[in-house]
Amino acid sequence: MGLAILPFWRISSPIGLLVPAMIVETKHDIRGPTGLVVQSGRLGELSNRAFIPEDFIWVTPCACASPEPPGSFGSWLVMRLLERGYIVRATVRDPGNMKKVKHLLDLPKAETNLTLWKADLGEEGSFDEAIQGCSGVFHVATPMDFESKDPENEVIKPTINGVLSIIRSCTKAKTVKRLVFTSSAGTVNAQEHQQPRYDENNWSDLDFIYAKKMTGWVRNEPHYSIIKQGQFVHLDDLCESHIFLYENPKAEGRYICSSHDATIFDLAKMMREKWPEYNVPSEFKGFDENLPTVSFSSEKLIGMGFKFKYSLEDMFRGAIDTCREKGLLPYSKETPPNGNANGKV
Repeated sequence: MGLAILPFWRISSPIGLLVPAMIVETKHDIRGPTGLVVQSGRLGELSNRAFIPEDFIWVTPCACASPEPPGSFGSWLVMRLLERGYIVRATVRDPGNMKKVKHLLDLPKAETNLTLWKADLGEEGSFDEAIQGCSGVFHVATPMDFESKDPENEVIKPTINGVLSIIRSCTKAKTVKRLVFTSSAGTVNAQEHQQPRYDENNWSDLDFIYAKKMTGWVRNEPHYSIIKQGQFVHLDDLCESHIFLYENPKAEGRYICSSHDATIFDLAKMMREKWPEYNVPSEFKGFDENLPTVSFSSEKLIGMGFKFKYSLEDMFRGAIDTCREKGLLPYSKETPPNGNANGKV
């Protein structure tokens, strides 16, 4: 079966293996975008098996604009799909820009099982050709611009129209069995007061979001306030959950993909114990040390048989080790990047 891969909006860290909790959704018919969730859906009567190639998957814009492409979810998903023997079509804005696509072309099995296609979310019908003949589509990217002066018209509407355009391309293809749409779990808990637990039935409060002007609010808070109550999942677990739901015929509806929750105090304690050389603080101005956790429940995903493999420490260790190796993080508070205590790289 053919698969296609779409671009992912962003991850919390451009490098390493730590990403914020995500939501995955599977449904049997496609009624339109459901905000920032991951969806997988059948295209109703269009799933005529006589027209479905055996191994094609389409992944729309996957070779992200991340400064370190291998850290992007889309690129990692392409790698895992290729490992499983899928034939993958990945869409990018400029297939000829080797700086941004070389990491994809260098993947194992890429020479025989991967092709890159030019497409743009802002252009209606741009994905028609890439999706034609594919049996599966992963849409894992959404444009983000935190500096936008008019986010409603410059970010939100183009994003919605882009998703609708992809759905129309899937419908035209008449071969697509399932569409998997990925988004931030921020569609679940953007509210004035946090609940102790969230699941697939929860949605963010749009009235609160419009009234609060989130970007300005974040800028006026301490830089660490946005992670005071966090939810986390390892990048590899996130990819595996997507493929698991794509391949599971019983998967339907929304799925939260979150393996761990922790407060900023929990994270600081872990980092002080595992990486004492960074002198991570134990107190944070304005936060009570008894701050409760906010849980994103993955019971529905686990109930389908999915198993998370990585711990919270695994996520941070992967991110820290990678950043150290690339000279983006010092080996200690006293050591500059690209060096160690002996001044050696």
